[in-house]
Amino acid sequence: FNASDFLDRTRNGRIVFAGDSIGRNQWESLLCMLSQGVSNHSTIREEYGNPITKHNGFLSMRFDEHNLTIEYYRTPYLVTVSRPPKNTLKDVRGTIRVDMLHWYSEKWAAADVLVFNAGHWWNHYKTLDMYVQSSGTITLSFLLVVRICRGIYFQEGGTVNMSMGVMEAFRRSLETWKLWATLKLDPATSFTFFRSYSPVHYRQVFDRDTISFLWQHWQYTCAYKYI
Repeated sequence: FNASDFLDRTRNGRIVFAGDSIGRNQWESLLCMLSQGVSNHSTIREEYGNPITKHNGFLSMRFDEHNLTIEYYRTPYLVTVSRPPKNTLKDVRGTIRVDMLHWYSEKWAAADVLVFNAGHWWNHYKTLDMYVQSSGTITLSFLLVVRICRGIYFQEGGTVNMSMGVMEAFRRSLETWKLWATLKLDPATSFTFFRSYSPVHYRQVFDRDTISFLWQHWQYTCAYKYI
């Protein structure tokens, strides 16, 4: 990898990463690699003075010598997560708007390179089982497990769909993203990449019996959160 050549090619440009923590890891890796092509590291800075560690949301690293910004937008679903409409059942604590891209998208369109990722958060545990905790706990191996019950559902327009499955919601969110990309991005002036699931992701659980237990119980209404 030739960091100096990459920096020269992207001079006066913007590179955007948008997605979950996997996208953030890629963003951080690129920053580390490109820093090797800069003689004075003090010219690399977060534009708005934000700390990179333990910071959620938007981060923009600037390479002053090349007038280049490399940005990260934390949008695990790419679409909007919001409060439910009025007069919705009390069990609905929030909704994922599968027909509405995140408002961060207003900042993406002018970038020269865009790297999107989504998929890791599209599962029952991080959607339908996301919000309300009950008091019941069990011990699984050496882990403390807290039961999580339903709280977030999928919304299109002003309607909350109580029966839509996670994969169908994911598919519709990708249609929303695709429509936005078709209307807002110019393939003649920008490069766009999209990636989804990692091949393997065990959520920091490596005990074979624990993995087997989780796999067998993942289909149930309530999942389990590790603390």
